[in-house]
Amino acid sequence: MKTKIFRNLLLLTISGMIITLLFCGVLIYRSNTSQMEKDLRQDMIYVEQGYANDKDFFKKISQTQQDSRITLIAPTGAVLFDNRVDIYALDEHLHREEVQAALQHGIGGANRTSSTTGKQNFYYAKKLSDGNILRLAMGTDSVMQVVVSLVPFFIIALIIGSIIAYFVAKKLANDLVEPLEKINLDHPLTGDSYDELAPFLSRIDKQNKELLAISNMRREFTANVSHELKTPLQSISGYAEIIEEGIAKEEDIPRFVKKISGESKRLIYMVDNIIKLSKLDERGIKDEYKAMDLREVLVQVKNELMEFAQKKQVILELNCPQEVCIYQGIPMLIEECIYNLVENAIKYNKENGVVKIDLVAAKGSYVLEIKDSGIGIAAEDLERIFERFYRSEKSHSGVIEGSGLGLAIVKHGLELHDAKIIVNSKLNEGTLFKIEF
Repeated sequence: MKTKIFRNLLLLTISGMIITLLFCGVLIYRSNTSQMEKDLRQDMIYVEQGYANDKDFFKKISQTQQDSRITLIAPTGAVLFDNRVDIYALDEHLHREEVQAALQHGIGGANRTSSTTGKQNFYYAKKLSDGNILRLAMGTDSVMQVVVSLVPFFIIALIIGSIIAYFVAKKLANDLVEPLEKINLDHPLTGDSYDELAPFLSRIDKQNKELLAISNMRREFTANVSHELKTPLQSISGYAEIIEEGIAKEEDIPRFVKKISGESKRLIYMVDNIIKLSKLDERGIKDEYKAMDLREVLVQVKNELMEFAQKKQVILELNCPQEVCIYQGIPMLIEECIYNLVENAIKYNKENGVVKIDLVAAKGSYVLEIKDSGIGIAAEDLERIFERFYRSEKSHSGVIEGSGLGLAIVKHGLELHDAKIIVNSKLNEGTLFKIEF
């Protein structure tokens, strides 16, 4: 980066100097040309006055040294006088640009290579009172010689300027990069840096915090998975060992086998949920989106959990619109999300409690509310209930069984459908889950 900045600064400086020197050359050339044209006009006044006052004026000036070439041209184009060239060697000048302009407008000028001398000249012509055309010419080679004579000085100035630019660019590149090199990427907001980098450094700091949070979540997830999987495996291993060693009584074996079967099913269920969460993370659910009636889904969930609710002595109430509530989604996943929420509402409810399920249709969208009169969720737990394997203290007490994966599946499943879930809860006052489809 430092090399690139240095190279670009040096190139920019040298390019600027070259452009400046070229511009100066053009200005000098134009200034000298302008001065030459001014001199020609001044000479024109002098020659015109001399010719008007003295008819032998041209004979006198032909014998003196003149900077400009003086030519007298008849209205027919014939050359009457020239102080540099024999007039008999010249062709008629009627069609010359400056002569035509003088005949039509009184004065005229042109810049071209002379067909007679082969040099670049500036011509200035004026129509006299007797009808003849007086033309003065001056070579522009002298102007170019002035510019060319300055080239060595330009080159010297360019070399000196390039040397100075080299060291200045090197220092600037070091000064620009030094604050960047001192940035602590682990703690980007500490130390001094450019104000313009503040948004960028804030984003790095935010990403660092997110990565740290993800890293902590992974460690916690690994620890939780190990704990949750170890518990049923130990139970299965323990009962199997008792049976294998022949320690178990004959009448206890069916109970042990049932316990092994139950723990195995729990283990399979937990592994299935972990795999499902992994697929949801990677949006790897392959089921196609289909049109479904949310009312039918709710009725299905209520029927499946009715026996569980009766066992827990909890009343299930379902309120749905009369019309069909069509929603595009993955039916299996939507049903599982709602099932998990209603099951939790029953599981964490009080005896003789109530679970209300309300679906409201509003302007092409749907709002589903699942409200219970249960034990509620502590404020410190609300922000973490959707984390994998996270369970509140009451859940960890063993009184209420669960894997801690249900709400994580709910969150990811609803995110896949761009649905929003809101939770309101207070301890011992119940919980409200509100889903906006």
